[in-house]
Amino acid sequence: MRLYLTGISGFVGSRLAEAWADHHELAGCSRQRPDWLEAEHHVLDLAEEPRHVADRLEAFRPDWVVHCAAVSQPALVGRDPAQARRVNVEAAHWVADWCRRRGRGLIAFSSDTVYPDAALTPAPATGWSERAELDPAHLYGRSKVEMEEAVRTLLPEALLLRCSLLWGRSRPGQNSFSGWLLAHWREGKPAPVFRDNRRHLLAAGALPAMIDGLRAVMEAGGGPRGALNLGGADYLSREDFALLFCRHLGLDEGLLRPLDTAEAGLAEAPARELPLDLGRLRRWLGEPPTTDEWLARDYGPPHPISTGGA
Repeated sequence: MRLYLTGISGFVGSRLAEAWADHHELAGCSRQRPDWLEAEHHVLDLAEEPRHVADRLEAFRPDWVVHCAAVSQPALVGRDPAQARRVNVEAAHWVADWCRRRGRGLIAFSSDTVYPDAALTPAPATGWSERAELDPAHLYGRSKVEMEEAVRTLLPEALLLRCSLLWGRSRPGQNSFSGWLLAHWREGKPAPVFRDNRRHLLAAGALPAMIDGLRAVMEAGGGPRGALNLGGADYLSREDFALLFCRHLGLDEGLLRPLDTAEAGLAEAPARELPLDLGRLRRWLGEPPTTDEWLARDYGPPHPISTGGA
């Protein structure tokens, strides 16, 4: 199987590349080649040249494209919306267009932030389903709505993963919530964590097997198409997760600084409640992964340490 990963050096792309390198013919693109990567790599800055991603795909001719590349931090999207749109929307358009012309499969990462804030617009008891009306709280979520529309227009059979907040073992500079927490503990810095920002936090380490499972049922002629909610079994605030994380690793809970989103003074404030209906995910993959399971798999069994692993 020939697989192509956009954003291969990022948090999601690197976890997928690590898991798939020995099992698939793999290639990907990012702004710089990571020194750990053994797969074929194409240097490409999607913020400057989004349409050229099609040239890289044509050179490698993958069977499937997994589109991970994104400007995913709301503050960065708010700072330069035009640049973020080139990465989050225009690049996805060119990827979908190439997959349509060549008859190849596409799995693209969207976000649970496309949904309304359930603290303001009450969600059903089961959470937001994929059929819910979209109403993002900030520009990042709106860019993902636009991305979905661009892909769906060109390639209705593409799979759009409305993924919750990801955490897990990461490399320096990658956007991992647990990695961010560890950096604060290593430096002895207080870690502000929201007590009123709840989501179905998902371990990035679980993604390779989940995507393999979804791709397999799609190749068999069934499986999901269009939007699919992707999240972990546990509905947690960032404070909830941070407490579980530091107790698992024996870290000092005294460095946590719980606060409400309204206290942070953010220009792009996150939604406070994003409950997901994971019924369709369970239909295809069974029960989603738990936080306890992946804390042990990514960081080892519970043990008292002072800084933890990367």
